Amino acid sequence: MNWIPLVVCLLSLWQYISPYPGHFLRAELEDKYRESLKMEIAKLTEKHKRELAATKKKQWCWQCESEAIYHCCWNTAYCSVECQQGHWATHKKFCRRKKGQQQAQSSQNSGQSTQQ
Repeated sequence: MNWIPLVVCLLSLWQYISPYPGHFLRAELEDKYRESLKMEIAKLTEKHKRELAATKKKQWCWQCESEAIYHCCWNTAYCSVECQQGHWATHKKFCRRKKGQQQAQSSQNSGQSTQQ
């Protein structure tokens, strides 16, 4: 909100109806203006903190940086199957889920071979 036109209007009105000399009126209005600015800044700061906290709680797509809805492993998420497939060539080298599945499969295979 732009407060300057409002302050100018109030200054001109108060000069006609105020019993104070002009310089006292101006100082009083400037103090009120500063106080209103402080309140507005406090509101905006609080809103910014809330929005930042909400944003930090979200996961973001590794491929396109949109909000993610699919999770692959530890810290990798995607917004779509297309993004996951597009990023797979890079991600498969580090994928913990794939490594975990490979380890489980190899231990399962070694368990079967010892039983035979």
